[in-house]
Amino acid sequence: FTLVHGSPCQPAREYVSSVHVAHQNFSRFKTPHAMVGHTHQPAIFKQEDDGGTVYIPFHPGAGVMLHKGRFIINVGSVGQPRDGDPRASYAVYDSDTVCLRLFRVDYDIAMTQAKIKSQNLPLHLATRLEKGL
Repeated sequence: FTLVHGSPCQPAREYVSSVHVAHQNFSRFKTPHAMVGHTHQPAIFKQEDDGGTVYIPFHPGAGVMLHKGRFIINVGSVGQPRDGDPRASYAVYDSDTVCLRLFRVDYDIAMTQAKIKSQNLPLHLATRLEKGL
């Protein structure tokens, strides 16, 4: 796995949020798969045998087999989710079965909001937690 915050092309800044951007990034890493973040939205992009790129929705409980093909994977976010689901998001990779599985878990949003407010951070960071936006 190649691990970056944004994308293999621009590790700190680029959002991999479309098939077009994902397609441009497959040539920028040599490992079979890349894990990206930045969008805070679970998603998988697969490089097809013909060189094309497809989007695969990544839903909680869904297992994705990574034994065939190359993938760019975003497992979502433990903080500040932006896909309409306020729960924290993470994935577990089983190297024996070569399966990646997405999970969502509840957390104390009100406590997190109080901590954000107590640090005088922008209010929108606290309010959007309730809806995962």
